[in-house]
Amino acid sequence: CRWCRKCCCCIREKRHKLGYVGRVVVVAVGGAAVVLAFIFAVVAASTEASGINGVRTLQCHMYTTVGEMIKGSNPEVQVKERFIGVSPLAEDIRDLSAKLDMSNPDSLLTDLRDQIEEDFNFKAELAASVGSLKAFRQSMGVEMPENSAHVCYGCNAISESSVQELLDKYEQILGTDMDMSEFINQMFKKLNFPTIVLDEIIPVNEIEEVVKNATDALAETQPTISSSLTMAEVSFALACSFVILMVAVGAVWLVFFFIRSGKTGTKLACIQWNTLCVCMFVLLIVAGVFGFVMDLLMRGCQYTTTVLVEKDDWSWIIDKVDPERQSPFGLIVDGCLADHGSGDLVEIFGYKEEFDNMVAEVKDTIKRAVENLPEPPELPIQGLDEFGKFLQQIGWVVTVDPKKAGDKIKTFPEFIVSGVQEEDVEIVFPGKDDLGRADSGKKTKLAGLKTLEKLVHPWKFSALRPDETPDKFTITATYPDENDPFLAEWLQSYSPGRSGKEIPGNVDARTQMKNAIWWSVQKHKVLSATYDCPYYDAAEGKLVGRKCPGSTVFAYSPDDWSKSSIVSSSAEMIEQIKRLLQRVKNSIPTGTASATDILFSVIEKVTSMVEGINCKFMRRAFVQGSLIACDQTFLPLFKAARYCAMTAGFLLLWIIVLLIVWRKLKDNSVIVRQASE
Repeated sequence: CRWCRKCCCCIREKRHKLGYVGRVVVVAVGGAAVVLAFIFAVVAASTEASGINGVRTLQCHMYTTVGEMIKGSNPEVQVKERFIGVSPLAEDIRDLSAKLDMSNPDSLLTDLRDQIEEDFNFKAELAASVGSLKAFRQSMGVEMPENSAHVCYGCNAISESSVQELLDKYEQILGTDMDMSEFINQMFKKLNFPTIVLDEIIPVNEIEEVVKNATDALAETQPTISSSLTMAEVSFALACSFVILMVAVGAVWLVFFFIRSGKTGTKLACIQWNTLCVCMFVLLIVAGVFGFVMDLLMRGCQYTTTVLVEKDDWSWIIDKVDPERQSPFGLIVDGCLADHGSGDLVEIFGYKEEFDNMVAEVKDTIKRAVENLPEPPELPIQGLDEFGKFLQQIGWVVTVDPKKAGDKIKTFPEFIVSGVQEEDVEIVFPGKDDLGRADSGKKTKLAGLKTLEKLVHPWKFSALRPDETPDKFTITATYPDENDPFLAEWLQSYSPGRSGKEIPGNVDARTQMKNAIWWSVQKHKVLSATYDCPYYDAAEGKLVGRKCPGSTVFAYSPDDWSKSSIVSSSAEMIEQIKRLLQRVKNSIPTGTASATDILFSVIEKVTSMVEGINCKFMRRAFVQGSLIACDQTFLPLFKAARYCAMTAGFLLLWIIVLLIVWRKLKDNSVIVRQASE
C-alpha cells in the first residue's frame, strides 16, 4: 500500500522505475561507501597486525628482562649499572660464605696457610744446592789414565786446603735447618680471622625460590599466550577478509546494477543486506570493547609517561600498594624504579654495614698476617761469582806432569807446556810470590792440539778428525806403540828438515820426534778415557752417577761452558745456591704479596659483587617496556578499534543504499507479476 511504501522510504508510486540519474546516485553513494569500507577494513587489519606484533615484542621484552634478572646483564651491551644476575649472585655468595667460614676446610684461612707454606718452603732449592755441591766435589776427583804423565791442574787446585775449606763452609751452611713449619704454626696461632656466614646475611635460597617461581609461571604461560595471540591474529584477519570479500561482492553488484538495472534481482541485494548487518554489528561490538579497553590503557600510558617517567613521582603507587611502608615494595620502587634511586640493593635492604665490616675485618687480617710472617734463616754464603770465574779459568786445564815424564821430556818445548784443548790458550796459573802472598801469576801460553799436530807432521790427531777414516799416520789412544814397526821404519827415514823445526842441543832429532808422538798418544788417552761426572736430578731428587769422556770433561769452550762437564758442574752448583739464596731473600716480599693477593681477592670479589647488585636495570626495563606497550601495542590496537568503527559506519551507509534499492526492485517485481496476471 502507499503508506507502507512511505515507511520504507519509497515514497514514489510503484509504477515509477529507477532512471539513469537514480542509478548514478546509487552507484556514487554506494561506491563511495564500498570503497571507504574496503580501505578502512584493510587499514584496520594492518594496524591490528602491528598491534599483535607489539604484544609479541612486549612478551619478548618481559622474557629478556627475566633472563637479565636471572643470568645478569650483558657487559657488551650494558656497560654501566649492570646487574650481576640472581644465579651468579647466589653462586658468589655461597663461594664467599665458604671462604669466610673458618670452620670450612676450604676457607680463606686454609688457602692463605697453603700459600704461606709454599712461599717459605725451601726444601727443593736446598736439596738441589746440596746435591749439586756433592756432584761438583765428586766430579773434581778425577784420576788420570795410568802412565799418561798428565795432571788435572784444575782438580789439584780444587783439592788445596783453602778451596776445600770454602766448599766445606758452603756445605756446613747448607746444612742449616730450614724447616719453617713451626714458625708458620706460631704465625697462624696469632692470626684470628672471624667467621662470616654471608648466606645468613643475604637470604640466597629465598631469592632463588622467588625467581624460580616467577620464571616457572612465565614458562607455563608462554605457550598459552603465544597460541592466543596467533588465534586472535588469525581470527581478526579472517573477519577482515570476509568483510573485504563482501565489499568486493557489493562493488561487482553495483557495476551490474548500473549496466542492467532492469534485470537486477532482489535476492543478491537481500543476502548482502543481511550479511553486512551482521558484520556491522560485530565490528561495532569489537570496536566498542577494544576501544574502551585501549582507551583505559592509553590513559595509563599517559600517566606512566608523564608522572612516572618524566616527573619520576611514584608516591601515589607506593601509597596505594604499601601505605604503611612495611613491605620491601616501597624500598624497591624508590631505589630501583625511581630515576633518583641509587639502585644499590645492598644499601636499599640495609646490608651496607655488614659488608663494610667484612671488608674492614679482611683488611685488618691482611695487616696482621704481614706483620707475623716468619723470618727465614740467614745463609752467609759469599764468593760464588769469584769461585765460578776461578773454575772457568783453570778448572778444565790438563797439563804435562814433568815429574812423571822422565826421558820423554826431551821433545819439542810446546809439548811440555801443552794441554788437551784444540786451540792455544793464554792462562794465568794462580800461585804465591816469594813472600808467600797470593799472586795472580803471569800469563802462560798453553799449546793446543792443532799446534802440536803441526809439529809431528805428517802424523795426524784423530781427536781433531773424528769423521776421517784412520790411516797409518793417524794417532789414537793406542796407536802408534813405541815399538810399532811402521813408526820405527818412519823414524829411520825422518830428518829435521822435513818438519822445519830446529832441534835443541844434545837431543837427537829422531828421539825428539818419537817422544812427541808418544806425548800425542798420551793426550789421546786422556781425551778418550772416561771419568765420573755425576749430576743432581731435581725431578728424582737424588744424585745420579754417569761417565763422561775426557773430551767433554776437559773441554775448553768459553762461548758455551756447558760443553765442559767440570765447569758446567760448578756453574750448576753456583746457580742452585744462588737460587736458594734468592728464594730465601724473596720469601718475605713473596709471602707479603701472597697474603695480600689472597685476602684482597676476597675484597675485590665482594666489591665486584656489591657493584653488580644494581637494580637500575628494572627502571631501564620498565621504561623500555612502557614505550613498547604504549607505542607499539596499545596505540596500534586503539587505532585498529577506531578503524573498525569507521568500517562499520561505511558498511551502515552501504546497507541503507542496499535497502532503498532492494525496496525499489521489490516494487518493480510486484508490478511485473501483477501485469502478467
